[in-house]
Amino acid sequence: MSDYARVEIGVLGGGPAGSCVAQRLAELGHEVWLIEQSLFPRPHIGESLTPAILPLLDQLELREIMEEAGFLRPHQAIIHWGGELRIKTYEGEPGLQVDRGRFDQLLLESAREAGVEILQPVRVTSAMRLDAGGWQLNLNRAGRTELLQCEYLIDASGQSVVANKRKRLGVATLALYGYWKNSGMTGPESRVEAAENLWFWSAPLPDNLINACVFVDPKTCSGIGRDHLEGFYRQQLQGSSLLAPCLSGTLVDNPMPPVNHSPTGPITACNASASYSESPVSEDLIRVGDACVTLDPISSQGVQSAISMALQAAVVVHTQLSLSERGELAAEFYRQRQQETITRHQRWASRFYAEQAAVTASEFWQARAAGHEADGASDLTISPETTPLPRNTQLMLHPAASFTALPILKGDLVTSAKALSHPSLERPIAFVEHIELVPLIELLTTGDTLEDIVEKWSHRVPAQSSLRILHWLWQRRLIQRSSGY
Repeated sequence: MSDYARVEIGVLGGGPAGSCVAQRLAELGHEVWLIEQSLFPRPHIGESLTPAILPLLDQLELREIMEEAGFLRPHQAIIHWGGELRIKTYEGEPGLQVDRGRFDQLLLESAREAGVEILQPVRVTSAMRLDAGGWQLNLNRAGRTELLQCEYLIDASGQSVVANKRKRLGVATLALYGYWKNSGMTGPESRVEAAENLWFWSAPLPDNLINACVFVDPKTCSGIGRDHLEGFYRQQLQGSSLLAPCLSGTLVDNPMPPVNHSPTGPITACNASASYSESPVSEDLIRVGDACVTLDPISSQGVQSAISMALQAAVVVHTQLSLSERGELAAEFYRQRQQETITRHQRWASRFYAEQAAVTASEFWQARAAGHEADGASDLTISPETTPLPRNTQLMLHPAASFTALPILKGDLVTSAKALSHPSLERPIAFVEHIELVPLIELLTTGDTLEDIVEKWSHRVPAQSSLRILHWLWQRRLIQRSSGY
């Protein structure tokens, strides 16, 4: 690269979100340069990946590579929570327990092979939106200043040089973690445990390493200097029935802590509070990964969510650059996906925290469980239908159902489609089993029987698909018995 260059798309950050969005956009024919300030492989917390990662790796055609990388494949997790010890067994294929340094490097190499230009190690010192459109990035490569202009900017850097107003979700949380060797802890399972005013998590890694993490209220550590933080960390581990065996091993120094994490000798402290960007997308900027949403760590879904949103972001950017008239539609699609991610994970986290709050009346747990009762009621004002779908009874669409326009993904673009809205649905639904729903519902006439509906839909979908869709509608009370017949 010379002292000045122009490119269509610039990506800030080479973590999972940055690598995946860059790869997908390159595959869609865009010119993409990715800027990463750290050399790889780099250590990074977030090693436990649930089975939900596998379909995403399939989309990226990376499952085989990851399965051959030697990562552990846990079939279960050990959980001491809500006053009881239990084993959570994953259904179907197991997830991955990865070395994040190796995992992230494989993702970055895949992006390079797809045609992404990788600038590494290069630091972005400033990012400025230009009056004529696009962005100018000031880069520092080994002390040398360079300029890069891009038409579109993707912020995948977590805490970026690009202004990013954020809102915190729930209470503040601090993570203290270290890597232990020869601890005597065996098995590929991750471990999660609740204590009086904190909780623990650990993940076994290749090479006989264990990552042991303590999640605390930041105020707990406010008066502890860096020289004494390791002692505090060890003291907390002593109170854990699942993680205390780590103390019989050796604490391994981490010479290259992740970006924006504060090194404290062999112990790393980092902000683990859930938060989100209040401006996730515009006409020439989109945020992915932690720059968009940082999930509560109890979910163990951070990497999966980052990759999922990166793949959605790639379609949004592709739409904005290819069909400018759909720019705002694409942006609204991404805003809706961000809000769904926030709502889904916060509901799950508060429900999980409420299990512990029910047996521990400490402020730590009560604060994290706040809002659970309201979320428990959610929007399901109509209870699910449990009786079988009647074959000869005349049916009708529920009076509370309505139609609305919804931005959706169709192929590699964002488009608009009619969607069904109803109080029993968390959001409007456009597709069931990849079949457009509203065109089918528009064919319904009050008083139709099941056989009538299957016959009407027969020129659009097979009979078995019709029956499954009808059962789906019936169970959610989107269709009901016709009272007038």
